[in-house]
Amino acid sequence: MAKIQLANPAAAPPLNFRNFAYIGLGLFESVQPGIIGGSSFSPKLYQMPAMPKPDVSKEYLWSASANAALASMFKLFLTGSTGLTSANRTSVDSMEAANYGRFQSLASGNVLQRSQAFGRSIAMAIYNWSTTDNFTLASVG
Repeated sequence: MAKIQLANPAAAPPLNFRNFAYIGLGLFESVQPGIIGGSSFSPKLYQMPAMPKPDVSKEYLWSASANAALASMFKLFLTGSTGLTSANRTSVDSMEAANYGRFQSLASGNVLQRSQAFGRSIAMAIYNWSTTDNFTLASVG
């Protein structure tokens, strides 16, 4: 199993906390439709928009959704803040592909592709929401 180690200079702690909070929310939202009785945080968190919804008539593999969402959010959130190197990006892509390969024995290609697309749509929705919070390092005092 490949491991990711970010050796770049760390961003300011408040930015890291913010990024990982969004990433955690996105990871949950990418699997929440598969949790019996689960519900989105969007009506509970201030100004969080409604999240994309899966097609309830179709099957999903929620671990594949989480895998795609997490890889996408790492690249979206960490590229700007920590200067994610191309080697780091390659490592994230490699880990995502390795996990996807393991999922191929659990679901059909259509289910996996649909699950990936859903996870990526959640990642983009979370990232887009993050751009509206007016956070800047200058505002951290």
